[in-house]
Amino acid sequence: MRRYLRAFSLSFSFRQSFDSFFVEELPNFQAHPKGRYTILKVRKVGLSTWEAADILERSFGARVGYAGLKDKNATAIQYFSLDRTKLHKLRHPKIEILATYKSAQPLRLGDLQGNRFVIKIGGVVSIERLQNALEILAKEGVPNYFGYQRFGSDALRQAKALVEGEYFPKDRRWQRYLYSVWQSHLFNMWLAERVAMSEGVFKKLPGDKYENGVVTGLLPGRGVAKASKAARAIERRYDMRLPVRGARRPTLIYPQDCYAKQIQNGMEIGFTLPKASYATIVLENLLGRELDYKGTR
Repeated sequence: MRRYLRAFSLSFSFRQSFDSFFVEELPNFQAHPKGRYTILKVRKVGLSTWEAADILERSFGARVGYAGLKDKNATAIQYFSLDRTKLHKLRHPKIEILATYKSAQPLRLGDLQGNRFVIKIGGVVSIERLQNALEILAKEGVPNYFGYQRFGSDALRQAKALVEGEYFPKDRRWQRYLYSVWQSHLFNMWLAERVAMSEGVFKKLPGDKYENGVVTGLLPGRGVAKASKAARAIERRYDMRLPVRGARRPTLIYPQDCYAKQIQNGMEIGFTLPKASYATIVLENLLGRELDYKGTR
């Protein structure tokens, strides 16, 4: 069960779809006029990143790279790289190529500055309370949980079966993904315990590991630094040996450029988040409870 530092308990409705959820990647690649790779700026609707990548790979006969994973139930502006420069027109009802660039390097997962989100919600009683809550989250931070999109409808169950030795998928990409899902699950449980120890402000402990002045939590795996002292005593409960590379993840994120405005049939909110963070976690903090694909009414 996820816990939150602030109990705003605002009332609004949200159901994620490509009509209500918009995300645009903030790229981090360097254009190069003589580069051997093509970077595509793409608008995709109702497709996962993997589905879009497969379509592009089949259409252009080229190896495809991407910097971030975007949810299927969204309209997304996203960047893909192709290991070729000569392209033909793409005709697909769910993909539109907005621009092309050349680059000396392909895109790799994580090659992003962040993401810009615009989300439509309904049933908001007070725009002033909503705007005030967004400003507080921007100042004080949001617990950086992995959102429901990370776990899909059945991936967490499969990940559990994989780490317990009861499921062995042949697809190596899916296997790596399931291990990352389990890492995310362990991190979420650890973060919920640490937030439960805090009162309004995230409580720091002796032995915490920091990045850019922010406490980080463990994504267990190979080659990752561990906390020590009191922080390690808690972290140890959510650590395990996994056959993937480990990492550390910031405990807090700070939404930037936040706004809320009235639109026809509801409200629109917008904000920018660092890469690998989830906009729906900001919504959960505003609501004070968890969301899933069914949304809230």
